[in-house]
Amino acid sequence: MAHLLVVDDEPRIRTVLNRSLSAQGHTVYEASDGQAGLNQLDARDVDMTLLDLAMPRRSGLDVLRVLKERESSPPVIVLTAVTEISARIQALDRLA
Repeated sequence: MAHLLVVDDEPRIRTVLNRSLSAQGHTVYEASDGQAGLNQLDARDVDMTLLDLAMPRRSGLDVLRVLKERESSPPVIVLTAVTEISARIQALDRLA
């Protein structure tokens, strides 16, 4: 199964995703902010990242910018409650 990284500042969201994905046989790593997420990505080989946009220390948009600059990075699914259209467009642009 896959190795997944969940990056979200809400502990309850991380817990729910971890339990659900682990129950399906995946290995799940967690990070509570964007900087911790980048640190995890540097330390671990993950198959996919689930990323929130609004977080302390380093936003999800900043994480996407860093990942886009890298030669290789795992696919990203953005999970967020951010309702601003401009933030969604920026996220899509940085995923492309």
